[in-house]
Amino acid sequence: MTDYNSKATIQRKVAANLLKYIVEAARHLPSLPPGQCVRILENACSHGVNSVDFALAVCQAVSDRDTSAPISFTFNDLPDNDFDGVLALISSSAVADFNPTLHTLGKSMYSPLMEPGAVDLVYSNASLHWIGSLSVFAEEGPSQPKVANQAQEDFAAYVSSRHQELRQGGKLVVSFPGVPDGESGMNSCYPDAFKRVHDIAAERGAASLAWMQKYCNSPNYSRNRSEVASAFSDADWTVDLMELQDIEEFGASEYQEGRITLDDIATRTADMLSSIYHNTFTSMWVEYGGLEKDQAEELMKVYREALQQALKEPKTLRVYHLWVIVATKK
Repeated sequence: MTDYNSKATIQRKVAANLLKYIVEAARHLPSLPPGQCVRILENACSHGVNSVDFALAVCQAVSDRDTSAPISFTFNDLPDNDFDGVLALISSSAVADFNPTLHTLGKSMYSPLMEPGAVDLVYSNASLHWIGSLSVFAEEGPSQPKVANQAQEDFAAYVSSRHQELRQGGKLVVSFPGVPDGESGMNSCYPDAFKRVHDIAAERGAASLAWMQKYCNSPNYSRNRSEVASAFSDADWTVDLMELQDIEEFGASEYQEGRITLDDIATRTADMLSSIYHNTFTSMWVEYGGLEKDQAEELMKVYREALQQALKEPKTLRVYHLWVIVATKK
């Protein structure tokens, strides 16, 4: 838990950007009868690095409206997530002063999670670009159409399920990587870096170039405007905000002030990606790539070194494209 929470640098920056939208949504939820619980769902809470700030802000916004309103949080992620760590972080923070009820739910966010009309506010940070099924990376390997189709199925299922689970007037607030129209959604945040990682790992003899190209791609997809908008057009939503924003690389301000170098940023980013992809990649390499567990772990070490080298080669700061969406159930 500590490793991920300390290295999820980009996720923390995205979360800081999302926080104000979550607070605004919490402030404008429909009024509830006295004593009725305000129910919150966080999708893809991961190890809780951002859950504390989100939950604290929501508690304060709800309390500002009604100090007696009970609050309930459900923290959702995949079944193998460290939910004990999430609850420990929340319970030891200022969130505990509001005495909320805490629940966890280990299940894919692309599936139904709650009873219809059971939730007032849903939010998710830097997660909806992840592919729900890694089978698209099996057999002949990933392709733009195949991954795009899976990503569309995932997103449509997410939006539809959350619409059913929100009560009338409930809010959905999400942020995730996107791309401008006309750009590829595969490996979109680091397209050149992944290509170089393939080459470097093959040059070191860790795996063949063809194997790396097939099994070492970012397991996510960044959607363009039409791909995002289509999921909301089929449901009864009011879309309050759908904006593709630019966000500078984590550490950009420190670099501009001369306190760190571009190589420092590359090392941070490599640590972050290696931490995030570790379980996904090693599992995928064992299940689909024919490696034993110890072989996958050894390759992951080479991957991290290759990624760090690849990220240091372009001497420039990156800018990420980020969807911010706020929608209300009609």
